[in-house]
Amino acid sequence: MSSRNCTSLACLLLLLFSASLLSHVASRLLSENSSYESHEQWMARYGRTYKDAAEKERRSKIFHDNVQYIQSFNNAMNKGYKLAVNEFADLTNEQF
Repeated sequence: MSSRNCTSLACLLLLLFSASLLSHVASRLLSENSSYESHEQWMARYGRTYKDAAEKERRSKIFHDNVQYIQSFNNAMNKGYKLAVNEFADLTNEQF
């Protein structure tokens, strides 16, 4: 293989790798943004407010974890019922 072909192949592989990485980063940012927007919509629906930004961040993480659990449960379990997001979706049974 000539050096020109090797260089072209290396450039192509680098381009594919970069595109894959960019796609992954964009997907993650979209997911995080979607989670943030979901929490904001949920807060508006249930009239939820927090005392400060730190509490909002903590409750947002709990909300996100609970939504993931609900989706996982509903996808994996063959039960006669489904779980859903409700006014308690930002709560946990842990004591702080």
